[in-house]
Amino acid sequence: MPAITRGSRVPERKRDDTFDATRGLCVIAMAVHHSINYFPEYSLSYWRFVSGAFPFLAGYLMTSVLVGRAHGGEDRSILGQRLIWRGFKLVALCVLLNIGLKLIWPSGSKGQLNSVLEFVGNVAVSGDYTTVSFSLLVPIGYTIALGGFLLLFDQLKTRVVLALALVFSSYCTVADAHLGGREYLFYFSIGILGMAAGFAADWIGRKISSVAWFAVVPWFVTQGLATALGTGERYPVYAANVGAALLLCQFIAQRSLTWDAGRNVLILWGRYSLLLYLAQIMTLVGLRVVVKKLDLAGGDALFWIAFLCVSVLQWLIAAGADKLRATHPWSDRAYRWVFG
Repeated sequence: MPAITRGSRVPERKRDDTFDATRGLCVIAMAVHHSINYFPEYSLSYWRFVSGAFPFLAGYLMTSVLVGRAHGGEDRSILGQRLIWRGFKLVALCVLLNIGLKLIWPSGSKGQLNSVLEFVGNVAVSGDYTTVSFSLLVPIGYTIALGGFLLLFDQLKTRVVLALALVFSSYCTVADAHLGGREYLFYFSIGILGMAAGFAADWIGRKISSVAWFAVVPWFVTQGLATALGTGERYPVYAANVGAALLLCQFIAQRSLTWDAGRNVLILWGRYSLLLYLAQIMTLVGLRVVVKKLDLAGGDALFWIAFLCVSVLQWLIAAGADKLRATHPWSDRAYRWVFG
């Protein structure tokens, strides 16, 4: 992996800067989204896509990169087991973080601790963003674990993934209209759609690098539909909005690689996106507790203070983590054990 911090010696495989810069843009959008969620003053209309963006990108990475890696000679069994382990680690991390928040910071946590089994079941299986903190870790984890299972049994193939995408997206469309929300399942299905898109990664890359309207027009169309539907936005429109927004982000990311200013920050944030996701939630939970204790008035000032704090803190965390990993092998091993 090309180093971000000068002198870094973290031994990783070469990574795609465009992909990391795309995730970096999503981290910025996620900071706005979370700041609005915790200090509501502006509309979430243009930012809702980020909740589905990271499961989508997890699936996209699976088929756009890892399939080629397995074909390149890396042992499928070992890689599949590693992905399964990584996916379930993220789910377990979400459970542990929620238990920790409930025990250490009750006023800033979500969900009810009626019993440990009920609490764990809600966090790992049936919860949503209103009852589970860090809830996106769960569908991301299950998406990665599914990719590992498919790879382990040599089924991470276009026809299999397309069939799964059709089944899950069809169910989610019906469930959204008639059965009510199934948040984890919805985001998990978007992760599978990301897998399907990953098989067309080369074609997508060629298109958006040469035809600007191909990236911009779908975003305007889906944003128009999403804005018109508002809170009544349905699953198919939301899934299309996620894809169109990410297409636009990738287009901007490709262009950003030619900019001197901001390029390294985007790539850095993209490479530490999961760590920054956790940092954003913890920062905003803490700020909300402080605001309640001080009984501060609301208003757009609180949103901007929250967004500024999150932005500065996530830059410091990403830069600090990158430097630590470059200079202290133990920190690199710890990071890989949790997120790798």
